[in-house]
Amino acid sequence: MKSKSRYPLALLALVAAPFVKAADSNPEASGFSGQLSLGPILVSAKTNMVSSAGLGLLKLGEGVPESLTGRPKVHTGLLPIVTLSLRYTFPETGTQLFAGGTGGDPLQFEHFLQGGVRQAIGSAGALSLAYLYGLPVKVWADPYVTGVGRSETNRGSQGARLGWERIFGSGLQAQYTFWHATVDREDSGSLLGLTPEDTRLLRRAGDIHQGEIRYAFTFVRAHQLTPALVYTHEDLQGKAMSAQGYEFKLRYALRAGVIGAVVEGAIGRSLHDERNPVFGRTQADTRYAASATLLYRTPFGWEPFGHKRWSLLAHVGYTAAQSNIAFYSASVIDTGLGLSMEF
Repeated sequence: MKSKSRYPLALLALVAAPFVKAADSNPEASGFSGQLSLGPILVSAKTNMVSSAGLGLLKLGEGVPESLTGRPKVHTGLLPIVTLSLRYTFPETGTQLFAGGTGGDPLQFEHFLQGGVRQAIGSAGALSLAYLYGLPVKVWADPYVTGVGRSETNRGSQGARLGWERIFGSGLQAQYTFWHATVDREDSGSLLGLTPEDTRLLRRAGDIHQGEIRYAFTFVRAHQLTPALVYTHEDLQGKAMSAQGYEFKLRYALRAGVIGAVVEGAIGRSLHDERNPVFGRTQADTRYAASATLLYRTPFGWEPFGHKRWSLLAHVGYTAAQSNIAFYSASVIDTGLGLSMEF
């Protein structure tokens, strides 16, 4: 097993996106700005594919599974979370440089560090381009081993994201994300007596394309409702692991004085390209997600060190995939408290 020092920022992997959204900082302020959030989070997860997260603090799978027919067991752990986002906006041109974290698939414990540029283009809105670096995650080199201990390997990714915000002055937004996923040591199915052709069907490396379009409806300034449609194409080397999926999301945000809230829900469906040689059927998943983040700005009027722009956060989230192959069913429940500071 390689040294854990290879991914010292992996503690960003769980709730950065909800905490950053809830803080509702002003991304268009001129000059330097940013946000720092930190706090503990309790995670309860079920997965047969990911072995550990959070620098190994959270073990997510059994080293010696009994069989391939059952659903994964529940594993629970407490993790510290630290998130940082930075921006610098040039007032003369409307150009903004930004860096920070952005979420991926929570069931894969996927999280990206991003750095990029956003350019205002007058009444047409704003365009952005960012480079994405996926923090490595520990997965099983061969998830389908039973009776003996499994070994871990790293899954990593790199990619880019292109976005168009406030399209022609409206609440319409669109983005396209591409990333290439790698698995350091791919041994899937190597001990099952499969043919070489069937073994290749289980490879997890490859390209992922994702398009999203959403529209933000604002009501009496304090309320915002944002529906979104997401299409994902996983073009992986193993066609049994490749899939196409659709997801509908709905996000409600409230900003009322010192109180803020973000409530989100999603439902989606994905179908894999070819029959899985281990289980003899084509995988199909139904995905569900729900989360709520509450924010209390400058609580009780406290101003530590004279700083007013800080908030207390509370978050709970649930994401699950119900698969027609029980082995691939997975879920993550996360509950956390946090402190957020804007500057």
